[in-house]
Amino acid sequence: MQFGPDLDTRTVRFYNGIAAFFCAAILNTMHLYIVITKSPKWLHPYKKIFFFEIFNNMAHVTFVMLPNVMYFSKVVDGHFYFFHVLSGIIFQPPQPWTTIFVIPYVFFLNWNVTIVPVHFIYRYLVVCQNYEMGLWVFFGAVLISAIAPAIYVVLIACGELQDNHMTESMSYLFKNSDWVDSNGNTPNFAIMQSDGITLHTVIVPVSILLSYIIVFVCTIQIHTRVQHLNHIQKDRQKAKNVQLNVVLICNAVVPFVVSAIPSGSVQVAKLFGFSLPATISHIMLLTPWSAVTNPIMAMTIVTPYRRFWMPWKKRIIPTMTGGRTTLTTY
Repeated sequence: MQFGPDLDTRTVRFYNGIAAFFCAAILNTMHLYIVITKSPKWLHPYKKIFFFEIFNNMAHVTFVMLPNVMYFSKVVDGHFYFFHVLSGIIFQPPQPWTTIFVIPYVFFLNWNVTIVPVHFIYRYLVVCQNYEMGLWVFFGAVLISAIAPAIYVVLIACGELQDNHMTESMSYLFKNSDWVDSNGNTPNFAIMQSDGITLHTVIVPVSILLSYIIVFVCTIQIHTRVQHLNHIQKDRQKAKNVQLNVVLICNAVVPFVVSAIPSGSVQVAKLFGFSLPATISHIMLLTPWSAVTNPIMAMTIVTPYRRFWMPWKKRIIPTMTGGRTTLTTY
């Protein structure tokens, strides 16, 4: 009987991660060049966000691709157990290396969500308070957003290292499955027992909920302020506000789908003691592609960036000059 993802699923996820990595490397390099060389003055306050987004994209997709982490769960004798196996370029190392390589994968998976409010708070301060975070203030906000993911991976590391003695007794679960190699050996894996409600099981759902409450509140405040400014701003400034707001919203929706749902589902499974549905595994195929969609959205939506790589795409804005209507490309 198959235990965990079968060989076909593991293979698809392996090549999916490699494809996403190379696409992300090309697009994020292009985005970095455009941000450095093609950002007009009105985008300078947001360059910090773009730079960090590029770093986060590449770190995230790298640690998806290298270990190709397979995680799945099983209830045995009334206890909930969680398993990690590496099936990527880094292939089934013994403990503690499995846990060591799982840590950055899980960290960036969750940081991909908790960093989102920092972008919205930054935009809120610029638009509503006429305040731009300095480099060190921004860096401090980024570090604060990493606290919950960092606590979570520390708890995982402690749990898996503490429960490492169970690997021998639980290896029978992999028998009669395609995890077994030609010599009859079961894979190296990390295991963690997770029963009941603990800090480990609630910190991710709470941090996700808090993150999107902040996003929602900031979105309302930004929208209200922009609507007020629309009465006194010219068409070009209105377009700039719309573009930045759309990029922000896209960068909030994508992590929710590809990171928050899978990670949150894992915690719900731990809380209620049931196996992860196959749908979550399918959603995980999309996870590394957030590092591809983020630069595409920024370079497509923001006009100065779009002009560089899509010079044929221009927006025409009607303007009134001396009672006459003229068409201006933008």
